[in-house]
Amino acid sequence: RGLYNVKSGFGGIMDIEFLMQYLTLKEKRKIENTFEALEEFSKKYSILSDLKGAYKFLRLLETFNRLIKPSGGSLISKADFQKIAPFLGVTAEELEEELKKTRKMVRDIFLEFFQVS
Repeated sequence: RGLYNVKSGFGGIMDIEFLMQYLTLKEKRKIENTFEALEEFSKKYSILSDLKGAYKFLRLLETFNRLIKPSGGSLISKADFQKIAPFLGVTAEELEEELKKTRKMVRDIFLEFFQVS
């Protein structure tokens, strides 16, 4: 449909945040934010190391989306890619492809971590 929810959609920010909250509870740790948790848990679980860049990328997209739209939000359309891409020095098509690749990678790691097939 050309709409992507970078927060709660497939392979979005919430997949990463859920995984970090789960590990925080499982490991009985008190870590204040998701990025700190990613840093900490990547040391023990190497599979998580790629999520650091993915989390930054998804948050950056969400931030730019909020800047270009009066209502903000986490839904990004094809038209939004056209507006966001120049800020990142890429084409809209490249940005959309990077988002697709990132979301797939995040979801694959999420499922692999929980061993869901």
